[in-house]
Amino acid sequence: MRTTISLLIASAALALAAPSPKILPLKGLIRNRPAPEDLLAQIEILKVASLAAENTTETETITAPYKNVWASLTTAEAAQVVSFLHNQTDLNLTAAADADTWSNWVGAIDLAPPNKTDVLDWIDGKASEPPRFAKVILQFQATDEPYLEEMIVGPIESDSSSMTYRPYTEGSTRIGNIRQRNYDADADVVYEFIEKQCSQAATAIKSLLGADWSEFDIWGIDPLWHEEVDNDERVMYWVGFWGVPTTLGDFETLLPQGLYMKIDQTSRDPKNWKLVGWLYGGVYYRGTAAFLAAFESPTFETYTRNEGVDGSWAMTDNKGSALPLDSRAPPMQILPEGKRWKVDADAKFVAYGDFEYFISFTRDTGVRLFDIKYKGERIIYELGLQEALAHYSGADPVQSGTGYVDSYYGFGPYAFELLPGFDCPSYATFLNATFHANEISTTHPAAICLFESDMGTPIQRHASSAYVSATKGLVFTMRSVSTVGNYDYSFDYNFYQDGSIETVVRASGYIQSVPMPYDPLHRYNETISIV
Repeated sequence: MRTTISLLIASAALALAAPSPKILPLKGLIRNRPAPEDLLAQIEILKVASLAAENTTETETITAPYKNVWASLTTAEAAQVVSFLHNQTDLNLTAAADADTWSNWVGAIDLAPPNKTDVLDWIDGKASEPPRFAKVILQFQATDEPYLEEMIVGPIESDSSSMTYRPYTEGSTRIGNIRQRNYDADADVVYEFIEKQCSQAATAIKSLLGADWSEFDIWGIDPLWHEEVDNDERVMYWVGFWGVPTTLGDFETLLPQGLYMKIDQTSRDPKNWKLVGWLYGGVYYRGTAAFLAAFESPTFETYTRNEGVDGSWAMTDNKGSALPLDSRAPPMQILPEGKRWKVDADAKFVAYGDFEYFISFTRDTGVRLFDIKYKGERIIYELGLQEALAHYSGADPVQSGTGYVDSYYGFGPYAFELLPGFDCPSYATFLNATFHANEISTTHPAAICLFESDMGTPIQRHASSAYVSATKGLVFTMRSVSTVGNYDYSFDYNFYQDGSIETVVRASGYIQSVPMPYDPLHRYNETISIV
């Protein structure tokens, strides 16, 4: 019985591409690559039009006690906000689809959470319903010092006559100016500069890495470095060469090639950018001329390159001999008398046992819960992810200079459709999730699941000479999974019969690795020489 499964959804081309909201670029300059021609021969594929889709059938319905004022913006609301902002001539906005590196444009749009006091007064009947406002990230790039700024826009009503916008100061701990300087506004043209530098060293790159430089993906640190040079702060970008898998596998982060470039991109004019140096084999070369001179020297030392782009070694299919009795179906849970939870799908309201709560969804952090009650008493007003930071370290500048703040890329855009029977039980209730970025509203089907399960151990038991008692250990789970780059984050919100609530985060996917060709002992005190 296969307990691991690989799926190709709709087409090979779609499987190799993931949504990439422009405001949050990929963690590198990744080329679009075609699916291999022998794809079907390389992996067992189950073709399905939709794995789960939103499915609330056979789920008991319930009417929410009041409106979900925390609900994500609707597509119509997001469109109204975009239209209003484009009518504000002082913002000088360009349509996101037409924007370039010197344009101002609308990035992410989310609901600006209503004031807690206002909401509670409304729930208690002491005030009217709080108006809805949008939180918008605007990219101001038509300037020598580009920046991002959060705006609050609203109120969102049937028409835009009373709508205004202003800086979202209450969403920041800063006093005064809340603008965030954007040092990476020219990311779209960086690769053109890298191409020119690689062309000058094409022979050396091909000799060291075994293929033309264009066969590799080239990307690096996030965020960019700030380095003082001659009493002047410079913006530096370290990039490395990464092997591109020729199979369906998405394991590029396991294929660093050990060759790195350092670029000074302080100016907004690419003509003023400079390739500062190359790093290979623990030796740093100041500029391309020094690198090529060393390469042409008979004493230049080369190292075994990181191959494996065309192998099955990194795929996650079953490998090796089957375990004893592995051909038999594994255990599975069933619902003998149907689901024991209720859902108002429109209001995103859930009731299970003595618990009830509302669901919201944001582009930055994905699922959030509001107004969690137990036995009718509010015990948590808001529960959700705040941030996920992946801080790397290693013997090379790309690894040691990387600290991914993953809300920047967003958990919402990468919360894809869940796999019944693997991500969630087949009997789960599945809900869709919608986010708004780059003036486009996107809905991912079945991105959230709800299910009850037996933990396999009683929540309590006691035995005496006269009797034995036991209570099943049951848990109700809300789950979503976000694949942000090479990481898959699985988020669980668990509700137990004793009134306790648990949050669980699991990580899967592929690590981002570092090559050690010049460090056979894997030492951490590697010294880099400079030429």
